[in-house]
Amino acid sequence: MKPIAGFFVIAALFAQDPPKAPVLNASISGIVRDKFTGRPLAGYVVSTTVSSVPAANIASRDVKMTTDESGRYKLADLPAATYTITANNSRSFGSEVSKRIALNGHDLEDINFDITVEGVIKGRILDDNKEPVPGITVMLISREYYLGQPGYFLEGASRPTNDRGEYTVERVAAGKTWYLMAELRRHNLPAHSETPLNSRLRRRVPMRTWYPNSPAKEGAAPIILRPGEVRDRIDIEMKKSANFCASGNLLTPVGGPGELDFNIEGQQPSSGSREGGGMYMSSGYGRTGADGEFRICDLSPGSYRIEASQNKGDFLFGAAIVNIGDEDVRGLKVTAFTTQPLAGEVVLDGPVPVTPLATKVSLALQPLLRSHRQGEGPNGARVAIPDTFTIPNTIIDDYGLRTTVNGPGLYVKDVQWNGIGIFHQTLRMSTSAAGTGLRVVIGQDGGTIAVAVNTKDGNPAPAIKTVAFPAEIISEGILAATMVTGQTDQSGAWTTPTLAPGRYYVGAFDANIDYTTDFIGRLWRSRSRFTEVDLNPGGTPSAILEPQQLAP
Repeated sequence: MKPIAGFFVIAALFAQDPPKAPVLNASISGIVRDKFTGRPLAGYVVSTTVSSVPAANIASRDVKMTTDESGRYKLADLPAATYTITANNSRSFGSEVSKRIALNGHDLEDINFDITVEGVIKGRILDDNKEPVPGITVMLISREYYLGQPGYFLEGASRPTNDRGEYTVERVAAGKTWYLMAELRRHNLPAHSETPLNSRLRRRVPMRTWYPNSPAKEGAAPIILRPGEVRDRIDIEMKKSANFCASGNLLTPVGGPGELDFNIEGQQPSSGSREGGGMYMSSGYGRTGADGEFRICDLSPGSYRIEASQNKGDFLFGAAIVNIGDEDVRGLKVTAFTTQPLAGEVVLDGPVPVTPLATKVSLALQPLLRSHRQGEGPNGARVAIPDTFTIPNTIIDDYGLRTTVNGPGLYVKDVQWNGIGIFHQTLRMSTSAAGTGLRVVIGQDGGTIAVAVNTKDGNPAPAIKTVAFPAEIISEGILAATMVTGQTDQSGAWTTPTLAPGRYYVGAFDANIDYTTDFIGRLWRSRSRFTEVDLNPGGTPSAILEPQQLAP
């Protein structure tokens, strides 16, 4: 009997499935090249991030490589996963190009990046006598949507003009509508300007001037560059205006004057955040005496933001908008307040599951018109669902609130500030409602839309831009605020993030996605060309698309 028993044991061992071979890490390689000439591009950084997977003993890490003289790169030792690979010029801060790549234990070659090389704009700043104007900064500006509203945003700047009035603006994206604005940006300012009290004795001052010679942005001429183009002789005739002053007092929270720092900067455009980024430049800076008095001159007509702050002891901050017309502005009072805790709650729409959700909501406050200040809090929190939270040391100011959640069926359904919906809008803090009132509502019946993009002959279309947005939207601004975008992987596939139930337009096209009013307008006019998809609660519908030409 023992041999028979042994036979059965041996047979059982042979009947078992063979051990699975471990999934090997793999590599992604290719060439970065000029999209229009095919020339290889050296010095481009190609990078991705390996996400942490504790169960598989995989730690989070960044993987990157700079292309060689042949434009080649190779990202090695990548676990099986879906990656976003980006390529950008290591010698500049220009726009990056990305691809979504699904990697599953096999090396992928020929994952190539075709780059639209940026251009350069050059010219001179001249006065009305055709004489050069030194010390002038030229701003590169785009007109875009942010938080549902159109505006003008800084995206680049030149160094101050030399004695010949010459300027150069580099890293100008090709094919995009740009505007140029010349401005004299002052830095160190006295608290009490020596500009004469009698306006008739004041010298005229350079004012913001839009290319080619307009003091108003409505009179600006657009500029569009070809890939790699160097556009020369873009001269701007600098305008001058009467010299105006703004005077008043900086105040502490108790209402009395104090020795405070101040900054002043013209608005629209100005330093600040925009969709997907921001740009911050140094502005006019000074400090008052103990009386808090200030008199700032050499101002041309326009809108300005004055900030008051204190960085020693208790941190204080306040801001006010000042509009200069055809006369001086007197009696201004700008109060710098202490920071306040911002309290709120994250709630679930519907019943709370018996088993607590492992997913957390990420909240991030983005100041709209300034950079993060030393002395304010972290401007963010990670919050359980449901739970209360407090963001400490929050400055009384205007913010964009970014809320993200990543879990099955979960999505941000609404955001309320003191009972008023502000989802995709500005959060305006005030001293009367600084501490409480933020409520984030998380829906749990969301779904996703799986998209397959094919060419006309039925082959998968990789690296095609994709978009999905609610079909019931009523304006371009809401489209810009609510759309989700992506790019197909090498098999032509893309899946949306979790979306609220409803009807959606889903489209695919071979064009760069941005938030300019030009692009959003084309997208709005193209929606009839897209595919309508019904997303039921918890649904996972699919759509097969062909790349479409966007409307002009």
